[in-house]
Amino acid sequence: MNQEQDGALEEGTDLPRLWLGSMCESPKGKDRMMAGYGRATQRDTGASLPPTRLLFLFLALTAFTTVAPHPAAAQDPSEETAQRFFDALSRLRWERVSAELHTAALDEFHLISRQLVESLRGDSILIQLYDASRAEWDGWSSRDVFERSMTGLTRYARGLMESQVMTDFRVLGTVSEGDTIRHVVYRETTDHMGLVIEAAPTTTLVLEGGQWKVRENAELAVLRVALRGAPRFIACTRPARHDTLNRLRAERPPAPNHGITIPTPQPERDTT
Repeated sequence: MNQEQDGALEEGTDLPRLWLGSMCESPKGKDRMMAGYGRATQRDTGASLPPTRLLFLFLALTAFTTVAPHPAAAQDPSEETAQRFFDALSRLRWERVSAELHTAALDEFHLISRQLVESLRGDSILIQLYDASRAEWDGWSSRDVFERSMTGLTRYARGLMESQVMTDFRVLGTVSEGDTIRHVVYRETTDHMGLVIEAAPTTTLVLEGGQWKVRENAELAVLRVALRGAPRFIACTRPARHDTLNRLRAERPPAPNHGITIPTPQPERDTT
């Protein structure tokens, strides 16, 4: 191979890069580049290509080498778990929420519920919140207690629970802590009567049985506080029930006495 052929191969090899650089140069520079490539092509193939075909060739080569689509990165499994948790929470699907929770998180709710049931208001909690007996409660698992507790709170603290429905959750990224802990950063946006509130907290996930489970976040902390306050929520609803009952009694017509007159007792007189 002679020196002229070496120069031709070298010029052809660097041509795509040189052509892209020459796009921003003067028209004379582009003409020189096109002419150089035409000479190199003619020496290799024995025929020259029209300028339009050369331009099409360069554009096609540029498209395949510089703007080829990159495959989308797979989402981290911990992020998928967190997103499922938030999707279920925003729909108040407590069975799905509990399925994504770590056992330790469920046990915390179980402990709070036990303290309520064993308190002085335990009977009222069983009836009002759980609609169950103590024997039935004793047979529930931590997951059962969580789901039934949240279902009961939805009735008595509906405003608090429905605030989750008005919140949009979107996972942003993950920070690893060793091999078994992930901190998922997410953005929550709440539209409260036109007032938009945004925050970017984190949720902690722990590997359990080969699967990522939600261990802690701000939403779980709010739910625990709500469960501890269940006696107050229930107490606030009881006066309204009694008022309704008293109003119905007052509106009820008096029962007929069927001609029976009940004498009114008279105060005793002092005869001394």
